[in-house]
Amino acid sequence: MARMMESSEPVNINSFIVLDLETTGLPCFDKLTKITEISLLCLDRSQIMIAVKNKQLMPRVVQKLNLCVYPCRFINCGATEVSGLNNELLETCKTFGDVFDIILEMINMMPKPICMVAHNGNKFDFPILRSEIAHIKKNLPDDIYCADTLPAFKEFVYKNKPNEAEELDEAEQMADDSEPSAVEKTGDSEQEPKIVFLPDDINPTDNGKYLWGTDDWNDELIRVTELIENELLEEVNNINLDEIRKVNETTPKRRTNCLPSSQTGLKKKKINHSKDKINASKNLFSNKNSNAAKHSYKLKDCYEYLTEKKIINQHRADSDTHALLECIVKIGPQLLDWFDNNCKPFNNVTELWNIQKHK
Repeated sequence: MARMMESSEPVNINSFIVLDLETTGLPCFDKLTKITEISLLCLDRSQIMIAVKNKQLMPRVVQKLNLCVYPCRFINCGATEVSGLNNELLETCKTFGDVFDIILEMINMMPKPICMVAHNGNKFDFPILRSEIAHIKKNLPDDIYCADTLPAFKEFVYKNKPNEAEELDEAEQMADDSEPSAVEKTGDSEQEPKIVFLPDDINPTDNGKYLWGTDDWNDELIRVTELIENELLEEVNNINLDEIRKVNETTPKRRTNCLPSSQTGLKKKKINHSKDKINASKNLFSNKNSNAAKHSYKLKDCYEYLTEKKIINQHRADSDTHALLECIVKIGPQLLDWFDNNCKPFNNVTELWNIQKHK
């Protein structure tokens, strides 16, 4: 089927399908990632507006479909630990091809055009679902669109409290003033430095959403490395940079004796490397370094911020779709308008994998 032309004109979405998948692994490690569980919450746009008006988190009229499927592929141990699903549990379940007609019938029940929404859907749910459908040589109707809530949440979630960032900075400053430093001195001796733990909002195994090696991580690592290098230079007194540059640019000659430190302009001084490591970790993981680090946009954290509740049974597809729908209702009409303006045809999504390419 030919791809639909993507238009800059907004689409007047009539129905929404909140989607979440559990899979055999992460696409960044396994391009043949397959579905083990799929959950769909289908509802008319008007039902969201009624819930907003009545100050309800969950609309009353929601069509629900949750299916576990046998992936015909080994499920990664890490995925099993997260979702609780393994090959033995799923061996009596139908394959995705067997249940696709049920999924399609559910979708076709809703007034069109329809927009499927998923958190980090552009990089995870949509390409995987598109691959599964293409593998059985099927397609969804052309009036099915999709939109990723992750960029939308970055625009709306923490904007509800515009002064929160300033309050966070003030709270951190008070904590810094009241707490002892990582390395404390007692007389002339130094205590062992405190251990710096990785914060919860940086999780390299959370469905590929916050992985090591992202641009933000690399930029921050470079910045902190340069900072530590500058700190190390400041620890050494009376460095004659011109002399060092001259030596580096001159072809070395055989010498019988090394020059004494008095002639090189260098003065030896003990460097506290443990303190440098603490400073590196503190600068790399501190929320003070960038606005992006102040907030986590994982579904769990956005849900807790918006609803002041915790997700029950996180990483079960049905639980995650309920949590995402409650976030959508909490943000309200402005998010629905964002979906109208930013959705794209589902059939234009690039497949994550094509089984023919991997034979």
